[in-house]
Amino acid sequence: GAAPGAGWAELGRALAPRQQLTTMCHAAVGRIEAGRGGVGEFEMQLVGRVAAVSHRHAHAAKLRAIYRTLKVMNTVRLTQPTLPKLLGQNDFGGALDLVHSTQRVLSEELSGVVAFKLLSGQLHETQSAVGRALLAAWLPVCLAQQPAPTASAPDAAAVDQSSQEHDALVGVLVGLMRLGKVQAAVQLYRQAMISAVDDAVRSRLERSVAQPDDQPAAATSTSIGSNGTGGAALSARLLLPLAVAPAADFVNHVLTPVFAEVERLLGNAIAVHRLVADTLHARSLAGQGAAAESATKAEQQVGDHDASSSSTAGISSISSRAARHHHAAGQQQQQRQAAGEQQAEADSWAIVSAVCEAGHVHVVQLLQARSELHVRLRASEFASVFSAVHMFIVRTEQQARYRSYALRPALLQQARCHPSIHPSIRPRMQA
Repeated sequence: GAAPGAGWAELGRALAPRQQLTTMCHAAVGRIEAGRGGVGEFEMQLVGRVAAVSHRHAHAAKLRAIYRTLKVMNTVRLTQPTLPKLLGQNDFGGALDLVHSTQRVLSEELSGVVAFKLLSGQLHETQSAVGRALLAAWLPVCLAQQPAPTASAPDAAAVDQSSQEHDALVGVLVGLMRLGKVQAAVQLYRQAMISAVDDAVRSRLERSVAQPDDQPAAATSTSIGSNGTGGAALSARLLLPLAVAPAADFVNHVLTPVFAEVERLLGNAIAVHRLVADTLHARSLAGQGAAAESATKAEQQVGDHDASSSSTAGISSISSRAARHHHAAGQQQQQRQAAGEQQAEADSWAIVSAVCEAGHVHVVQLLQARSELHVRLRASEFASVFSAVHMFIVRTEQQARYRSYALRPALLQQARCHPSIHPSIRPRMQA
């Protein structure tokens, strides 16, 4: 038989490769573990470096934002001394532009800056002061307006003065539009024009009465006519002398000057209306262009937000809704402003009709004061009164595009009451 140790030796030789394989496996596993540790360490270093780079970028962005905010703050600080200079030069449009732009910067870019907390209130007070100054300057520049010259070769000095008055009114009107005070200004002008017609007629009658300078004028009634459009009732002291005045004196010294004053004021009202209408139309066209540009920008912003990555989908959705909301709010504000401007334009034309009606009401009072005398006048004398009043009616109705429901019936009634109608006025009674 075989030696006893030979079996074990054979078994050892058979198991040797397995042991080597096990050793090799353990060595491979060790190398793998070491490799995993190196990868993990590399990942840690990579994440740390990425975080450091991101932190540096965020810090740089904050520094840029701070620098931009400081520049805006410095710009606001440097532009504020300009505001008193603009107000001192009566450049209300420039002052309002500066106030509005500063308010926008304060609300959008400097809302959290404590140093400018009081500036917003100061700007609001300045805007209110500018509004009061514009309303104070509104009436003088309106009353200074003259109708467009009809001569073929108008005086150069008159044209230059008219151009300056036109520019002054446009500047004031633009400022009132920015403050939303056009309707209030138009109503103020309406009251002033009705008072101007009353004062012009009363002043003409005062001169016709020829009252001594040292004798105080009697109190006059200020009741408004039944039509509610103006035309304060004239006192008996002013009307009684007309009841005995000759027809020629009544036409030449009372009616003709009164007609001239009423037509002058009517021309002023028409000139102001045209200027208001032209300015409002120009502003409307500019507003439509700005609205179209704003809508395009809003659509671009919405498209940019919609095209953003899914990681920023929440922020993009919020920004998109904010852009839509801002655009809708702007449209509503523009619609309200457009409605107010349309109403202001209609009110400015209503002033023309009110001035025409106020003048007609005063002429009715003059005719009524002479109703008994007109019946006793000769046909030719009454025809001169009728012709003067009828031509005044025709001229004012054509200028104001307004049908007289007070003066025309009163004139026709006196013509029908006259015992003998002059042939020259009979065709006009049928018109």
